Amino acid sequence: GLPDGVEDLPKAEDDHAHDYVNDAADTDHARFQEGQLCENCQFWVDYVNGWGYCQHPDFTDVLVRGEGWCSVYAPA
Repeated sequence: GLPDGVEDLPKAEDDHAHDYVNDAADTDHARFQEGQLCENCQFWVDYVNGWGYCQHPDFTDVLVRGEGWCSVYAPA
C-alpha cells in the first residue's frame, strides 16, 4: 500500500534521477523500449491524485507520472 503523507509529495521533474522523464515519449535513452512506462514498472505502487508513487529508493521523495519513464525501469 501507499505510505502516509504520500499525497503531499512534490511532483517529479525531468531528470529527478536515473534520466527520469515525465513523458516517456520525450526520452531518447538507449535503454528505453516502446511500451515501458512508470505505471507498468515493478517499482510502481499506485496512483495518487493522478500521479503515482514509485517505491524505488531514489523516487520515494516525489510522485511520478504513470506515463513517465526512468533508466531503472523493470518489467512488473
